[in-house]
Amino acid sequence: MRLPNRIRLRAGPTTSSGSNRQARLRQHDLWATVLFFLFVFATFTGLNPLAERRAIASALDTGSADIVRQICYLALLGGAILLSSGKVLRNVPRPMLFLFGWFILTLLWSPVPDIAARRLGLTIVIAITAFTLAEAFPLERMVKNLCTVTAFMMVASLAAAVIFPRLSIHQVGDTETMTIGDLRGIFYHKNILGGVAAISILLAIYSIRARQFQAWQGWGFLVAASACLYFSQSKTSLGICIISMALYFVWVRFDSARHLVWVAPAFVLLVGSLFSDKLAQIVSDPDSLTGRGYIWHLTLEVFMKNPIGGVGYQSIFQTGGASAFAQVVNDRFFATLSHAHNSYLEIAASTGLIGLGLLIWALISGTFQKLPVARLPRELEALLTSISIFIVLQSFTESGLADRDRSTWVLILLVIGGLNARMRKLRGMGSAAPRAFAMHGRRTAPRHRVPPRPITNGSGVR
Repeated sequence: MRLPNRIRLRAGPTTSSGSNRQARLRQHDLWATVLFFLFVFATFTGLNPLAERRAIASALDTGSADIVRQICYLALLGGAILLSSGKVLRNVPRPMLFLFGWFILTLLWSPVPDIAARRLGLTIVIAITAFTLAEAFPLERMVKNLCTVTAFMMVASLAAAVIFPRLSIHQVGDTETMTIGDLRGIFYHKNILGGVAAISILLAIYSIRARQFQAWQGWGFLVAASACLYFSQSKTSLGICIISMALYFVWVRFDSARHLVWVAPAFVLLVGSLFSDKLAQIVSDPDSLTGRGYIWHLTLEVFMKNPIGGVGYQSIFQTGGASAFAQVVNDRFFATLSHAHNSYLEIAASTGLIGLGLLIWALISGTFQKLPVARLPRELEALLTSISIFIVLQSFTESGLADRDRSTWVLILLVIGGLNARMRKLRGMGSAAPRAFAMHGRRTAPRHRVPPRPITNGSGVR
């Protein structure tokens, strides 16, 4: 049957415009994926894979800026802005705006405002880029992309140990003698590899159970990540990874598991109060926790001098002679440190209790507050919860939160950004949200079948 000419003429442009729109969407998705891969790889490796280990001469070393590094991150931000059509501020959650606003305010009393401002600028650039790229994909797609890029980094780290052992394994002569022989892969330090490998194990388990890849690919990813974690000898990451994996499976299995998120911090506070004397002894012992105890003790001294507002964002370590940390350090080992090995203590010392409170608010409101109401598939909700718990716990022994391109900071930003975009879409869909975001694999209350209404005649008699 031939269509009328008028109908055929009108159908042609419609089909053509639809095809053009699909082509533009595919092109947008391709560029967003490429930018996401480059961003995650750059931040996790510090834009310097297989870097030579460089000893910090003293606390007076300011770690001068790398212009190439800054240009690369600005280019990634520019690409993300183009993808979002310039709408970047809407992607930044409100608690993060308050957090960065307070960081900017602390520059007023920082002893090194130029250094601190440069570091804060880079931190904000990376945060905006992460939030914008997280907005570019559905949450499930973003997690799949994250699985792919971390799997690549795990395989690359194992391959580097064979091809470039001098650059991928801590060698004799390293400033940290306790790390000699440990695998660091394409990363700068074995603890960075250990943290990324532990998170990769959680991602690999999710990819297997959610069938993100073929079975052999998922299991290969899990084996590679497990090997990297083992050979890195990062004991802290290993212990926290076991806790996070247990939480993942409990979360998938039991409907009431979300209460564990609040029980765990309460348990930690209870144990801390019961054994406060013992913890104080550990903190003051220079040899405890591979020297972390003494580092915390010195950082705590800095915090007690300015408990409310701190000494200024990123104004403690590697800031030259004006550094508050350099003034209390006598031992050469501690004079060469670049961070406090505790994110919360470092944030408190540099930005005060106000900064620490704003950081905790941003983390809780961005993850644990949104996860129960984001209507996620059970497996995905368990994964994001376990990753968030891993980062929260690891931050007690490692620094990284609110610090430029640290891998844990970038990862929590992606999780917060993905959940923020998800919640905005749910609010935009209104009453249609429950049906559109059906929770596949999630156990819900059974629907009760309504009995059929009996057939009657007009008088009401069957």
